[in-house]
Amino acid sequence: MSEPAQSLITASAAAQRPDSARRVAPPADSALPAPLPPVQVSASPVATAALRSTLPVTIVGGRALRTAQGASLGETLQGTPGLRSISMTTGIGKPVIRGLHSQRVVTLADGQRIDSQQWGTDHAPNVETAAADRIEVIKGPASVLYGSEAMGGVINVIARPLFSPGRDAGPLAERQLTASWHSNLRQPDLTLLMQGGTGRLAWRSALTGRRSGDIRTPAGALANTGNRAGAGELTLGWAGEGTTAQGTVTRRDERIEILDDPVEAPGFTGFQRITTDRAALRVERAGARGQLELRAGMERNWRREFESVDDTAEPVLGLLAHQGTARLAFTHAPRGGWRGTVGVSALRGRFAKRGRETLIPSNRQDAVGVFAFEQRDAGRLSLSVGVRHDQQWLATDGDAELALPAQRRRFGATTGSLGASWLLRHGVAVAATLGRGFRAPTAQELWANGFHEGSRAFERGNPAVGVETSRNADLGLRVERASARGEVSVYRNTVRGFLYLRPFGAGGLRFDSLAVVQGDALLTGFEAAGEWRPGRRVTVQAGADYVRGTNTATGDPLLFIPPLRGTAGARVDAPAWTLPGGLRVARPYAGATVEAHRRQGRLEARDVAPPGYALAHLAAGGVVTVAGRPAVVDLSVRNLLNAAYRDHMSRYKEFADAMGRAVVVRVTVGW
Repeated sequence: MSEPAQSLITASAAAQRPDSARRVAPPADSALPAPLPPVQVSASPVATAALRSTLPVTIVGGRALRTAQGASLGETLQGTPGLRSISMTTGIGKPVIRGLHSQRVVTLADGQRIDSQQWGTDHAPNVETAAADRIEVIKGPASVLYGSEAMGGVINVIARPLFSPGRDAGPLAERQLTASWHSNLRQPDLTLLMQGGTGRLAWRSALTGRRSGDIRTPAGALANTGNRAGAGELTLGWAGEGTTAQGTVTRRDERIEILDDPVEAPGFTGFQRITTDRAALRVERAGARGQLELRAGMERNWRREFESVDDTAEPVLGLLAHQGTARLAFTHAPRGGWRGTVGVSALRGRFAKRGRETLIPSNRQDAVGVFAFEQRDAGRLSLSVGVRHDQQWLATDGDAELALPAQRRRFGATTGSLGASWLLRHGVAVAATLGRGFRAPTAQELWANGFHEGSRAFERGNPAVGVETSRNADLGLRVERASARGEVSVYRNTVRGFLYLRPFGAGGLRFDSLAVVQGDALLTGFEAAGEWRPGRRVTVQAGADYVRGTNTATGDPLLFIPPLRGTAGARVDAPAWTLPGGLRVARPYAGATVEAHRRQGRLEARDVAPPGYALAHLAAGGVVTVAGRPAVVDLSVRNLLNAAYRDHMSRYKEFADAMGRAVVVRVTVGW
């Protein structure tokens, strides 16, 4: 069923403009829910239906994305099977895909690779999701498509498409305002989306702002856990005869407070300031032989970490990173049933240390990769094959404070993938994928040697480590019918040269001293998710996921591996009804979800595991008409019973409970 928020602006504008009727949604008070629609994915170079995709892909959009919105990408995605979040205060949530995170997960902002210095557990991807159209997630190695660091998967935050008014069309303009309130954090959140076009030109802009107070748990508030963030984006597009061009500039600024153990550091008021600027250009040229695409982008990520609100003249730790990316790819027209892409990509990064302390030296990074990916649909069978070769260079001029001499390292790898999907019957398919991924070590993993203010830990690198390589096998069964949709998959990912932070020394807390070590690892697991409509107004949903991570060289479990989780819920979509006072509610819905987390029983020697727990959530909403305009209202209650619990994926699990009950009200209006 089409989600109301996706068509708010469209439906309102279409009532005034006959030429935009192609974007009109079904009537808001339709009595019978439409069948579950087929899902299209763009995660591979050749867009295809999710059912036939040879890659394991998950899409979060519509109502699910609206109600899951959080202050960070990890928080927004953590309810999706196969995904979790390493949490650390409000605004820091690092996505975890099948047990892998940080530099093993590539994050894209509408196709542009972003960096955001994701190597620290306190460094979340600095990308805004409030105005996104949807989020696509590739689970498992995708190095063939995206190079180093895509060993765990890829997350692409996709923006709404620009208008295509037509060469002779008049001006079009639409606006959408989303406002929400989070009771636990006392957080207002506003997003204004504006878009329009005339003739061959189109534009889109988005402004987002939020401000939250301290996290409140059933035992009381956690001091110094507030967050403030603002983001702006402007996109301009031009469509010619066979050629399109689109440019985007964005800025996101955050102030994130950092909690520390109140016993070890009473009254701590440290915080981070992160400013991220991006610019991206995409040019496409279509012809009889295929389509040529050029993408180029730059990013400036400026992190400043302060140990006190009374000492802000100079950051204790300053991390300034610049990154430039370029990608040239040609997608050829179908030949013998095959469709595919060949191309070359390049990356250039520059890092400069700032502040009073030194954690890692200033350094330079350069990388280049060549790749080819082909896909073929032959009746019930879909095949894909890909190959890529990468070379990467990392250099530093040395650092006297770290007693580090000048040095240069080179890393390279060839990766590949082979996938197949077989349509067993209408709406039922089985898919299998074999993939090899790789990741070059970062400057932090090689040369870090100091106290990291953001993570509140001493971190020590290891200059002797080399590249990681992985071999992954994935097998899944998918169902996509009018009344049911679901997928069950199992996977096995063997990583050679696995790099990870391991506690060392005799400090008090488990994670106050961390060193980089290297060894082989094995990650195996499963995930399942589905929804079923037993009746025209009732939808039942269920899911489960589990991953087992082991250092096969020592037999020790890996750190930050999520435990077994299961979810179950139901939603009722009712016919339109009228509230007292005459206010009519179209497409009303109400639902409940329960999630249960088992205690993690496999622990590294110095790790700790909080008890298992269960949470209950409620959600309700509908479309109301105010002053002649439709407004989507979503109400959710998270942690309904105000349960006291500690998440195994939290950096605070040793001394702080997780968030208590939270009521979130979200209203979206278009005009």
